[in-house]
Amino acid sequence: MIHVPQALKTTLTLLVLAGVLAVGAWWGWSSLTTPFDEDASADEGTCAPLEIARGDRVTPDMVEVVVLNSGNRANLASTVMEQLTSRGFVGVETGNSETEVNRVQVWAPTRRGPGIQMLMSSMPKGTKVRKRDVDTLTVVLGDGFTDLATGREAVKATRAGTLCQPAAS
Repeated sequence: MIHVPQALKTTLTLLVLAGVLAVGAWWGWSSLTTPFDEDASADEGTCAPLEIARGDRVTPDMVEVVVLNSGNRANLASTVMEQLTSRGFVGVETGNSETEVNRVQVWAPTRRGPGIQMLMSSMPKGTKVRKRDVDTLTVVLGDGFTDLATGREAVKATRAGTLCQPAAS
């Protein structure tokens, strides 16, 4: 067995640790200073327009939704989003809303359309659709929200419209 002096072991250990530190510092600095991929961020939330004619069949997988919590109930938006995606809706985002809602509202760029018709089949009775400057149908939940309605598996569009067809993954 070869005897290696303690000073040499210590020096080698320090060199290896210095190398690990240098690689970590280089990786951290390069990650910090690398600009965001603007093309990738521009692709998020984009979709292909899908023209729906009156009488066409609309299913939940054709409808993108955002769910926001305007109340004080923790994880309400996430829980409702899980329920909607389990029904086939395409979940885009969850978060909080600064606009106060008592029970539930649906925000949409227009008050009528095939996507709204499909989403409203899962909303509780009395849910109002509010015309807002949003790109995606948005469900805003308040503390008075109790539960989703049963919902339908598909609806026939009562009017023509354009859906934001989710990009194929």
